[in-house]
Amino acid sequence: MDDRKLHSLLIILKYGSMSAAAEELNCTQSAVTQMMNSLENELGFEVLKRTNRGIVLTKSGEMIMPFIEEASSALSALLKEAHKISSDSIPVIRIGTHASISHAFMFDLISSYQEIHPYVKFEINIGSTSLGTDLKNNIIDMSIGNALYFEEFNSTPILEDNIFAVIPDSFETTREKYITREELNKFCILRSPINPVFNNNYQGNIFNATYENEIIINSEDDSFILEMVSAGKGVTILPALSLHNPPAGVHLKKLIPPIKRKIVIALPKKPSSDTQNFANYTIKFFNNLNSKEKRSDYSMTN
Repeated sequence: MDDRKLHSLLIILKYGSMSAAAEELNCTQSAVTQMMNSLENELGFEVLKRTNRGIVLTKSGEMIMPFIEEASSALSALLKEAHKISSDSIPVIRIGTHASISHAFMFDLISSYQEIHPYVKFEINIGSTSLGTDLKNNIIDMSIGNALYFEEFNSTPILEDNIFAVIPDSFETTREKYITREELNKFCILRSPINPVFNNNYQGNIFNATYENEIIINSEDDSFILEMVSAGKGVTILPALSLHNPPAGVHLKKLIPPIKRKIVIALPKKPSSDTQNFANYTIKFFNNLNSKEKRSDYSMTN
């Protein structure tokens, strides 16, 4: 049993599809099927089954999944360390983060770290709700993101990012700098399902449980949502780190009551020494920003 079979199994479960897994694994669907047949032969029972919801685990598969996940993570770590020792390869730290955080911080953070450790290379993976799963499945080594996605991991808070209402200039509101939740709900809501602030349980439910007037935007591209607001299609809410260069025709208002998202560094249970070193450096990096009151260079805190 090798790590490729275990990793392939996890990818199949991620998508619920052999073809989608084959595309991500960069191989044919028949190759993925053969690996799963081989894995089931080694285990002595069926692990996967097809349903109207896609491919899922059998009851036997559900029983061994915790061991599969642990074994996949351990094998991946073993092979990575073995390769590093045998070939003296340059370490690569795979970071998962949100686009807004990447735009605001990652260049300065990585550049300053590489001045001290020039041998380290980085791979940046942009995502949102998938980051916790990616960290769990060893697709990334660490993450910098919304604390909501990393409740089961070792995490360290590094930043609080204020949430603002974004409103077209053509929309009339009663206050110059603030807007209440009730008033915001009177407008058409441009709602992204991946934005956790739209969750009804998020810090007291900023919006109504039902949305009589809304446009759902299935996108991680905040700039597209901002352009929609600029065109007068509706209002939205976004974190300050997404609002460095808002388009013309929009204005920002603080929310009453205010809400924030907590940004954390999340690590697996046993990070590599290179990952742990970079995580420690990242914590110091943000502590320095906060202590020197440099956050205004990166986000709109007031």
